[in-house]
Amino acid sequence: MNLNIRLACTEEMEQVLDIQQQAIRMLCSKDYNPHQVDAIVRSQHKWRGGYERIYVAEKDQTLVGFIAISLCKTSIAGIYVHPDHIRQGIATQLLQFFEHLAIEKKRHRIWVISSLTAVALYQSQGYVGVGKTKINALGISIPCLVMEKFTSVPPPQYPLGIHPVVLWGLLCICFILLFFR
Repeated sequence: MNLNIRLACTEEMEQVLDIQQQAIRMLCSKDYNPHQVDAIVRSQHKWRGGYERIYVAEKDQTLVGFIAISLCKTSIAGIYVHPDHIRQGIATQLLQFFEHLAIEKKRHRIWVISSLTAVALYQSQGYVGVGKTKINALGISIPCLVMEKFTSVPPPQYPLGIHPVVLWGLLCICFILLFFR
């Protein structure tokens, strides 16, 4: 499938939120009860676009999905595909797009707090579960899974195998012990 993935425009936020709402309501109902689904929709609606960058997927000049990426971490804040366009590889292409961005920025670890509904997608792309968690959506507990994947970018190598900040701290302690006894 030929998709155009690009940065979302401010004018498209209503469409993005509509895709998100329809995807959550139709696709998450098998994993969450109606109260949980409603809480997820309402809470996500409030903060979508805040501390994240949104890339949309267009098919024939129609928005069919999006990925939201955290600006603070190398993490995925959400992937949503309109229910009329599921099972066409759109979520996979969005995920691969983000992974390429992470590799360009030399990030060696990507993580996501996945809904139970999206776990199979992430697993199919090499993500592994590292722990169960819950998010609080308007006072309602939503079970999720923390997942991660390591990219092909090798982790940074440090002299002596010690992170520079830790090494600096050890040197400061030594200095204090030597000169202020």
